[in-house]
Amino acid sequence: MLAWLAALAILLIFVGLEGVVAQRSRDHLVKGRLHSVGLSHEHSPWRERIHRIDQWPRLEFLRRMLRQADLAITPFFFLVGVFFAIIATAVILRLLFLFGVAQLAIMSTAIVITGAYLYLAFRKDAYLKSFRMQMPQVALTLSNSLRSGLSVMQAIGVVAEKLPRPAGVEFRHVQQMLELGTPLDEAFEYLLELFPIKELELISSTLLIHRRTGGDLVRALTTMSNAVLARQRVEREVYTVTSEGRMTMIMVMVLPISILLIMEFAMDHAVSQFFSNPIGWFFGALYIIVVVVALLLVKRITHIEV
Repeated sequence: MLAWLAALAILLIFVGLEGVVAQRSRDHLVKGRLHSVGLSHEHSPWRERIHRIDQWPRLEFLRRMLRQADLAITPFFFLVGVFFAIIATAVILRLLFLFGVAQLAIMSTAIVITGAYLYLAFRKDAYLKSFRMQMPQVALTLSNSLRSGLSVMQAIGVVAEKLPRPAGVEFRHVQQMLELGTPLDEAFEYLLELFPIKELELISSTLLIHRRTGGDLVRALTTMSNAVLARQRVEREVYTVTSEGRMTMIMVMVLPISILLIMEFAMDHAVSQFFSNPIGWFFGALYIIVVVVALLLVKRITHIEV
């Protein structure tokens, strides 16, 4: 009972820390904008060192994932959070299981790093899906703005102002790049590198072709909006049909872990004793490989291109 209470307390601490980190990241973003326009003269050696760490080339992958996951947090603070999460996970495992120090270090590190990557991947996919669902509205807003006599840059500004996030936020970045003198093709190329969406690629290609060769851009965008809406309806039908396969994938992940927990407490720490032996580590690694292969196969079966 004490172990479960400790695990719950640590979980609540992490929930509170996530809120604190989110607020600090928003404050940091505001201060950075003020500093960029010369309204803030705050200088701190520690802040400069953290900024240099955030700019390391080796952290480019992490910076990109945080940007794609719509997390307003720097790589340094994310890695600090991962470090404390590893310590907390090791404490929880020590309270629940009878593992040694080396086992706790390996298992907690593997669990936290895998969980952090899956969390970023989940947020990235959710943000990308929300962006994709707004593409018909983006094309229709651009079409209506151009029909009313606005330029392409002004139409992008209307999208940035009228649409909610993520489309409004991302097109606001494009608008700011255009205002700073970045060519239209480079601005959309930057957006497509972060969010490789086919519908967004069609919109950007249509705008660029119209800018170079001319044509009825309003009609093209309206037709594109209707076509994307029809495609999304088909995707929703496919998603409903393949829901059973995704539920199977969730059961493959959850059921073995539940069985191990039941065996640990019902059979006097049988799992801890099993993993204290090198043979247990071998079969544990073999089990993880089999589960990962099964998940990849189920995901491949349920993934249907529309």
